[in-house]
Amino acid sequence: MPGLDGLPASELPLYLSEKLSDYSPDKPLFLVEGEPAADALLSIGAQVVGTALGAPAAPSPAVLATLTGFKDLVLWPDLDAPGRKQMRRCAEILVNAPSAGKLRILDPEGIGLTEPGADAVEWLEAYRASLDGAGEPEIREGLSRAAAQHGTPYEPEDRYSCETCYSNEDPDSSGAIDDLPSCDSSEEPMSLSPDQETPYPLAALPPELRQAAEGIHELTRAPLALCAQSVLAVACLAAQRLADVELPTGQASSLSLFFVSVAQSGERKSTVDRWAMAPLEEEERRQETAYRESRAQFDAELEAWKLARSAAKREEQDSGAVRERLLKLGPEPKAPPQPGLLVTMGTLEGILSMLEDRDSVGLFSDEGGGFLAGYAMAKENDRRTRTAAVFSSLWDGKAIREERRGGKLRLGHSKRASMHLLVQPVVAEKLLGDEGLEGQGLLSRVLVVEPESTMGTRQWREPAPWAREAVDRYSERVRELLEGDSSERQKLQLSDEARRQWIALHDEIETQLGPSGDLDSVRSFAAKAAEHACRIAGVLAVFEDPSATEIASLGPAVDLIRFYLSERLRLVGKLAEPYAEDAALVAKWIHEKWEEKYISISDLLQRGPGRFRRKRKLLKEKILPLLLEYGHLKGPPTRATIREVTRREAYGVVRKASSNSHPL
Repeated sequence: MPGLDGLPASELPLYLSEKLSDYSPDKPLFLVEGEPAADALLSIGAQVVGTALGAPAAPSPAVLATLTGFKDLVLWPDLDAPGRKQMRRCAEILVNAPSAGKLRILDPEGIGLTEPGADAVEWLEAYRASLDGAGEPEIREGLSRAAAQHGTPYEPEDRYSCETCYSNEDPDSSGAIDDLPSCDSSEEPMSLSPDQETPYPLAALPPELRQAAEGIHELTRAPLALCAQSVLAVACLAAQRLADVELPTGQASSLSLFFVSVAQSGERKSTVDRWAMAPLEEEERRQETAYRESRAQFDAELEAWKLARSAAKREEQDSGAVRERLLKLGPEPKAPPQPGLLVTMGTLEGILSMLEDRDSVGLFSDEGGGFLAGYAMAKENDRRTRTAAVFSSLWDGKAIREERRGGKLRLGHSKRASMHLLVQPVVAEKLLGDEGLEGQGLLSRVLVVEPESTMGTRQWREPAPWAREAVDRYSERVRELLEGDSSERQKLQLSDEARRQWIALHDEIETQLGPSGDLDSVRSFAAKAAEHACRIAGVLAVFEDPSATEIASLGPAVDLIRFYLSERLRLVGKLAEPYAEDAALVAKWIHEKWEEKYISISDLLQRGPGRFRRKRKLLKEKILPLLLEYGHLKGPPTRATIREVTRREAYGVVRKASSNSHPL
């Protein structure tokens, strides 16, 4: 798990460790999970430090060594299995440390906590409420009593420390795997999977847009969120040319939105994209036909103009007469604009050139990795930084002024650009993990969705007739928007109710952006969430009624932006433990397919999930440690006969006692 400045999570310093030198070694020192719990106890004057990332990222022995010398250590787990497991791992290390003092593990249920995941924050709120008007001394005294009454002295068991489960030796080398320790398996296995995907709030979309998403899902069996994202992106491109929205701040914001949809190869994202973009491609064909006709007329007018100009110069002797005839002739005819709404690939210069001739374009590609890996996003000569800066300016609705070798580029405030890139997970991982793009601000302007795969569930069936009808109605509405008059954009106003909803959303998010807030890990995106919500609301309003002048309610847009916030948090969590998803897949296979009591690396290579059949190093160095740490397997490795084959290094399989289901 990556941590601060590339450090593994286990090597991150304890939160508030800088205060250890000020603490008294003779008074109790509390070790809690995460920053909010630590801040809560610090607010009442308690001596406290916290783990940097919470369970299950246990600090290393070197990090915990900073606690040696304190005579009374109280380990306070959250009220859940991961919390208890983390604090036991800490206790295993601390009990053997030099100068180890009294070591206790606090029972969260014993001190009155009941909600799963509850910690010192909830205890402090409840205790304050029970002592109306109590000051810090009384609360600290209550904390000391709670630790004395419900802090159980830690008794070490005869087992190895989990911290050394990360051996990189080859499992077939002599004695290498025998040094791998056992993980505590006194509890059931913990979940390896990232937080479950939040269902896409389909009900927030207008009926025709919602039914189109459902129709494309019925036609393709692709993930519903992918279908919804695709039609919303098309609606955005069609609407951005017609209206802007006025924020409660008084500033005007465009309706442009940037989308990234993440799906594996085979997820039918290209098929979804073709259905969703059908009206856009039809409009481009119509524009091409009209352009050919206009071009023929222009060519004839240009030729006639040139002949008339030449005749004026040839026939008139007096310069004043020549000037008079040229003025009467008028300026050279202007060529019709090139057709096109979409860019699917190309350089930044090509995209900007399109915007010189038109006010609205969309960068839409079902192979978004090609653009992200292409010339425009190359790191050489800071092209990526420039491209990101230009796209951020386009999202902001700012004018673009560039001095070029071939002349000046001037794009006014009226230019609009939307984006929808469909990419594979490996590309999304690099994109979302790009610190340069995060720091520059482009990623804060992107709405990302990575739905759960539907592969393996798409048995053939004839699509219902209503599906095509729903898509046709959607296409017709998109065509109406594309044909609408965009000479003067409407400025959408928020109703009083929508304004109240916006302020409530803004303030709710703002309270969670601090260092200990729930949105701290996605703060740059969250800081723009309220504006995203206004833009989404504007797109939905224009899609329903192209002549709309007011947004009556922000409720649907708030539901959508809450989804995108949840999705960004989930995806950032996946980046923090990049191999957890692979380990979850292996654990799922073990719990569902493997009936033996023991399993070895060789068994996984020969019989495990297909994608790992030839990946011994991945299984050995990345997945096995996670299976041990999260309690799906237990060590130390032992000799065992598995399906009539003797394995020198086999691991015990930990089953879930309560049912046949697996904790994934």
